[in-house]
Amino acid sequence: MKDLVNIQDFLVAPHEIGDWEGEEELVCDKLNDLLHYCWDRIPDDMDTDTIERMLSGIWENLRGDTVLLDCELDELRDWVSTYMGAVQDSEN
Repeated sequence: MKDLVNIQDFLVAPHEIGDWEGEEELVCDKLNDLLHYCWDRIPDDMDTDTIERMLSGIWENLRGDTVLLDCELDELRDWVSTYMGAVQDSEN
């Protein structure tokens, strides 16, 4: 069911993420990387509601938090992996 969801609907541009005191492009790049990282790990047969909740939840959990500026991409990817597991567990 993954083919029914378009990752492009979740990617963001710097002007869409609000004020990050001049770091909007960096935050945008990191967020989009995390969305792609998540997307690449989503099973093809996952239901669309879970996929959409998972992708939109990444930004919902990280926006307004300096973790996007303070942490390295590897650390953020580890968080995404943990987050994905939590979302999948909540579905069962």
